[in-house]
Amino acid sequence: MPLAIPLRWADREQSARGAALASHSYASMSLVLATLDATASLIGLATLLVPQVPIPDHAFQLVITLAGLPCAAGLLWLRHRFKERLPSPLIHAWVAGNVVMICLGSWSARTAPTAIASLAFFVWIGLFVGHFFSTRQVLWHLSWIATCLSVLLVVNGDRATASVGIMMFGIVVAATGASHYLSHLLGQVAVTDALTGLPNRQALDGLFDREIAAAHSGGTALVVALIDVDHFKTINDHHGHLAGDDALVSFVAHLRAGLRKTDIIVRYGGDEFVAVMPGCDIDHAKDLFDQLRATSGLPTSTGLTSWAPGDGTYDLLHRADQALYRAKSQGRNQVALL
Repeated sequence: MPLAIPLRWADREQSARGAALASHSYASMSLVLATLDATASLIGLATLLVPQVPIPDHAFQLVITLAGLPCAAGLLWLRHRFKERLPSPLIHAWVAGNVVMICLGSWSARTAPTAIASLAFFVWIGLFVGHFFSTRQVLWHLSWIATCLSVLLVVNGDRATASVGIMMFGIVVAATGASHYLSHLLGQVAVTDALTGLPNRQALDGLFDREIAAAHSGGTALVVALIDVDHFKTINDHHGHLAGDDALVSFVAHLRAGLRKTDIIVRYGGDEFVAVMPGCDIDHAKDLFDQLRATSGLPTSTGLTSWAPGDGTYDLLHRADQALYRAKSQGRNQVALL
């Protein structure tokens, strides 16, 4: 089973990146969604100013069109009220409600071009959903769009509109898929260190949130290590930056081989790395890093700390940094606890 170790490491690192990608702020989503609601209302109001034959029922259309403005205002108020704790079901319900509003707007139009043009707003929904939501959530919202669109086409009973509606749904699916793929791809790039292939510093927040929550709910141990390659600058100065890059890649491979398969290594910056070790007590972690230090071709200083109830990301990193400072002040190339 020679591929077992690399695959397990890939799974853990992929999970770390996923934690960062899943940490999209619902407050940010609400701001984008409120902007879309308000913009759609303004576009709808502009179309009502254009004379149409036959004359549409402006009263109903005006209600549907103006609904986007109080919806946007309400969403902004909720964003201010809940901030980062904005309930995720609220965002999904809001998107689903927007789908219904688009269908009502299309149904209330008295001309086929206006009815068809109204369906173009589904593309906005698709781009939003594809960018912010998981694959399962994307499929759910696409199913909801398909359901609402089918009801609309049945009620209208117009074959020409039905054909265009089916074509529009195909465009929405393509736009949603492209948005979802590109968002995921760019997100992966954003949280991956190009040199080592490890999760980078940007991935830490989501990673720590997940592991702290798991330690708290399960009552399990959690150790954080901050590792620094001693005098790394001398390698770059004497042998060149390419040699320094090769040294870091080899060091990461050494870390991977020496740590447990459940541990996650993150490149913190430069020659510093963070190891997150769920389910590990600090004494065992010290033994592991003492063995790594003894067998590594590079001298390293390591600071270790363990999670305690009430600790957040800042607390763990701050204590690990203090422990690292202690290791360096005591002569470097050693492991210190705090």
